[in-house]
Amino acid sequence: MELKKYQQTVIDDLQAYLNVLLAHSGSLKSSFAEYWQNHARTPLAADKIEPYHDKLNGAPNVCVKVPTAGGKTFIAVNALQPIFVAREYFGAQEPRMVVWLVPSESILSQTLANLGNLQHPYRQKLNVDFSGRVSVLDKEKVLRGHEFDADSVRHGVSILVMTFDSLKGRSKDVLRAYRENPNLSSFADFRQPENELAEYDNTSLINVLRGLKPVVIVDESHNATTTLSQEMLANLNPSFVLELTATPHEKSNIISYVGALELKKEQMVKLPLMISQQRNQADVMMAAMTLRHNLEIAATNSGQAFIRPIVLFQAEPRSKDDKATFDKVKQELLNLGIPENQIAMKTSEINELKNVDLMSPDCAIRFVITVNALKEGWDCPFAYILASLANKSSVVDVTQIVGRVLRQPYARNHVLPELNCSYVFTSSEKFHETLANVAKGLNAAGFSEQDYRIAQETENETENNFRQPETVVQPELSLSAPEMPSEPCVDDENWRIPNTFRLPENGMAVSSSNPIAQKMAQLQQNTAQISQAFSHTAQKTEHALPPELSGKTNMQKMRDEFVNEMMNFRLPQFVQAGFSNELFVENSEKVLFDKDNLLTSFELRKADRNIDFGNIETVLYASEIDEKGKVDFSPLKGKEKQYFADLFSQSSDESQQKMLVKKLFELADKKSFYPISDNDVREYLRDIVNTMAAAQRQHCFEHLHQYFAAIKQKIDGLAREFSEKEFKKQRDIDDIVLQPMYAFSPEILPKELAVPLSQSLYSRESKMSDFEVKMLRQILQDDGIRLRWWHRNEERKGFYINAFINHYPDFILLTENGTVILLETKGSQLDGSDSQAKIRAGLAWENAANALNDGHKYRYMMVFEQNQLDGTYSLAEALERLRHW
Repeated sequence: MELKKYQQTVIDDLQAYLNVLLAHSGSLKSSFAEYWQNHARTPLAADKIEPYHDKLNGAPNVCVKVPTAGGKTFIAVNALQPIFVAREYFGAQEPRMVVWLVPSESILSQTLANLGNLQHPYRQKLNVDFSGRVSVLDKEKVLRGHEFDADSVRHGVSILVMTFDSLKGRSKDVLRAYRENPNLSSFADFRQPENELAEYDNTSLINVLRGLKPVVIVDESHNATTTLSQEMLANLNPSFVLELTATPHEKSNIISYVGALELKKEQMVKLPLMISQQRNQADVMMAAMTLRHNLEIAATNSGQAFIRPIVLFQAEPRSKDDKATFDKVKQELLNLGIPENQIAMKTSEINELKNVDLMSPDCAIRFVITVNALKEGWDCPFAYILASLANKSSVVDVTQIVGRVLRQPYARNHVLPELNCSYVFTSSEKFHETLANVAKGLNAAGFSEQDYRIAQETENETENNFRQPETVVQPELSLSAPEMPSEPCVDDENWRIPNTFRLPENGMAVSSSNPIAQKMAQLQQNTAQISQAFSHTAQKTEHALPPELSGKTNMQKMRDEFVNEMMNFRLPQFVQAGFSNELFVENSEKVLFDKDNLLTSFELRKADRNIDFGNIETVLYASEIDEKGKVDFSPLKGKEKQYFADLFSQSSDESQQKMLVKKLFELADKKSFYPISDNDVREYLRDIVNTMAAAQRQHCFEHLHQYFAAIKQKIDGLAREFSEKEFKKQRDIDDIVLQPMYAFSPEILPKELAVPLSQSLYSRESKMSDFEVKMLRQILQDDGIRLRWWHRNEERKGFYINAFINHYPDFILLTENGTVILLETKGSQLDGSDSQAKIRAGLAWENAANALNDGHKYRYMMVFEQNQLDGTYSLAEALERLRHW
């Protein structure tokens, strides 16, 4: 099971935050601010960054906002390894303990089952990340010491899944965690008397957990905001806390946002949500049953994966003076000929869904009746329709369960667009108040009012004509049958269902003469158009700015005078001719060349292994976080240093070698050596370690991160040398060619803004160095240089020369006569090897671009403030050439 693109983005954000903590050793507050100011996709203006809230006495505590159906559990599973690697980066050998907190018993059971199942993708991912040494525990196992001892946390990872209430309050069950417990006596080595709660025994579960300094995962963290909850978290003495929720509270330290369109692009959710008002409760029931019937027939006839659409009837509780109580709703369904095995009730008192696999083809359930029992933890992708049967004159409150119909079956779109949406039916006269509750329900699921549409008869909605619910009042789509003789099934006019209403059997469609069927057919037709337009919008939207960050960035729009001419302007980039595929690439365009493709035949196992480790100093580090929230990575001293050094030196030669290879490999993130295979990297590391004498192995252990840096530098150099030769070879045989590819975005998001200068492509450009400002001022003031516009190109975000290296030139200039100039600057710093490689890549791009004969001339130049290299220019020389270009 691979991470979805947006899930990988969340993990990348987490890694970026961890890197800030590791690299700068600053306070939690300043690290959080720096993280957002330098965020890869949405850097925030320094004065618009929310302050970090230190709620846990210095333990890093961050939050990820992911909507319902976004796969928060899988994100958390993937987050554990980078967190532990960061904790151990400077040499500390700490126990790997996870406390995984959930809000309810239903989520507890589900999480334990999934993490404990060896065949489940969650557990499989954990086994890969932690070499199969994974223990998944509940509170009872831990209290008994079953599969939970010092060895399990020293050599593997132990994950204790509990509800928020397990350590809160004073109930008898809770108090067991605070009592003396001989079953946990093996954890004595991890005791930290200064951190123990003095009023409890040192063998109590709470003090054992405090000594282990667990990583804490808080699922649905919006449920853990009370003072008691915060005290419970603090009592665990966590080393790191990761919160996951669709609705962060105001003091959440959010490091990553996932929006609804990201889930729609990855086919995770049924959006938009179609809302339709009915005349009365009878119409709600008939509409829901008819649409459900039609959707099942459509799903069956399409021949795709099995889908059995389910209706959620939201009934009134028995205390209400209303006919739509849950037991009467069931009776009405039975009166209409619905088999009893197709109906299930889920209330606070009745749970007919327990141990039922709703996804099984053998399951008959098509109707679920609830009041408000379907909250977090109940997710069935077959739930398509929410039919609220509240009193006609009341406001329908669907805030708790609207998210239950959003999950997309099998996380992929169906060929029929109406099966990619979800539906809400209501008969409330207070329709607009009900819409407000729908919006609240979507908000609670992590979505917005932009993600629902109000169904209507007369208007076909297209991509540019979405009915935006918060600003437009529109006629409802009435699905009620006309008045006709009938016998009421109950003595309430709202329940006047015609006795002729029956759903056909044997997969037959509802008769078109049935007025309800006619309205449902129209709804499906309109929904199909809306669904296709919504999906198109989602797919074409790149890097959508989360609503929460609106107004907090330095977003700058392209200047009006350049918008039209830039609409069709494309900068040339290299494309891979051999990877073209006309079935999947529009207009038979080539695929953008990726330098990683050059390494497909690179054999690291045959490469040079001579590395000079002579400049590495002997010092051993560990991470500590002081009481003021300062993340301090300082050298270990005295007994601590000696303890770890002795532990390693007492191991056998073979154990030392294996440990070093393992530790060195763990320091590499997924992108460190890509696309070189993990097996090749391990073999390369093994060969290096095996040639080390005992003294050097000890030295390596004491300075793993520096050894890793030296090895990575060696591998990167070998790979770059091979890539450049391969690039020239493939260019010679036209496997790699140049084509107009790169389009400028209508807006940019600079980390910091530069001083405003004339003729910039955007209203404000990204921050520049003093030398760059000096150079640009002279260019703009030179009467001999006829400049059309200039743009400060941001590293890793803008245009890049995709040759054997990815080179982001500092500036892009366009002259009045159509010459495009890529300009790289070098101030007082000098990196000869990197600069020489950039020059070679730049000149390869220039030569290939000029061969296009597309009406433009292309130039590449590197300008040095001082200490020039061959093939580069001084500022004066650059100005002279620009006058002629």
